[in-house]
Amino acid sequence: MKDLPGKVVRIAHLREFHITDEDALMQAASDEGWEPLPASESDADDPRDLLGAVMTLTESGGWITGAATLEDQSEAGLLRAGQGDELTEWSPVPITVQFHHGWRLRRTVRDTSAGEEQPDLVTLFPVEECSCGDEDCENCSWQLTPRTADLLLTALSVLADQAYDDADELRDQPLTNQQPGDWELFTRLPSLTWSADRNWRRRMARAFDDLTDDLEHGRWPRPTCTAEEMALHLAIEDAPGCLDDIDTRNTAHGTLPEHRDDYDWDACSDLFFQDHDVLMLLDARLDGIEDPDGEVNQRLGMGDLRTAAWFEPFAHPDARDPGRGFRR
Repeated sequence: MKDLPGKVVRIAHLREFHITDEDALMQAASDEGWEPLPASESDADDPRDLLGAVMTLTESGGWITGAATLEDQSEAGLLRAGQGDELTEWSPVPITVQFHHGWRLRRTVRDTSAGEEQPDLVTLFPVEECSCGDEDCENCSWQLTPRTADLLLTALSVLADQAYDDADELRDQPLTNQQPGDWELFTRLPSLTWSADRNWRRRMARAFDDLTDDLEHGRWPRPTCTAEEMALHLAIEDAPGCLDDIDTRNTAHGTLPEHRDDYDWDACSDLFFQDHDVLMLLDARLDGIEDPDGEVNQRLGMGDLRTAAWFEPFAHPDARDPGRGFRR
């Protein structure tokens, strides 16, 4: 790789498909020019050469006739010779890639192991149907629906577990781009937090749990500190992906009533926050804006966004109970 004059990008793609109609899939592959392997070369577990048919259909990159997509992930990165990276054909070791994993299983294990009953979202977040069109009608205003709340709960639960896992593994180690390992949560936070210790990271994990508690008690998730603002932004970002992984016909989510306000993530972003100042910390061009003594910070009235202040409660809403402890 050191002999190449330009940069090298590696992209690894992971896709999983549930074949729902073998005949339709094979016909679609045949239409693309696919021919099955001869019987003498086929695998005993795959006599119709479904693998070959699926591989042919994936070359177009679109949806596959006769199959449902269960997973579709990509991982990309620049290869660096100075860090020991090498082109696949010249690499002395196998190429390995770590993808996101098991959010469904995690949520199931958490819920069943704790002996918890799932919240009754229909009762907690009742919605009113109205089509009068009156701008002053309360029933025509945006509502947090059971389906939206369910996806937010899923996203918050997954993010919380990721944060607890990362905190336990990282402990007090600073997080940098060169840090080995697969950190699912903390690399998504502003880089000013990457030198935080294990206690700070566990408090960040609890921020996701605190917002979960709001929803499980029928309250809108209103951040009470900077950490919860960032946590809720991440949950709103991840929630649409949770829907992509749900079979709405065969899961509890699909039994929840439908409403015109379902999955309105822009409204969630507009209505759940006092402001979006915390997102400015993700812009590398605004380095130092977290300092309350800084000129830009003072001009915008942002307040103290330094890492140590992330858990300081806002004036409104009410602060969390300081004796609430940690889930794990």
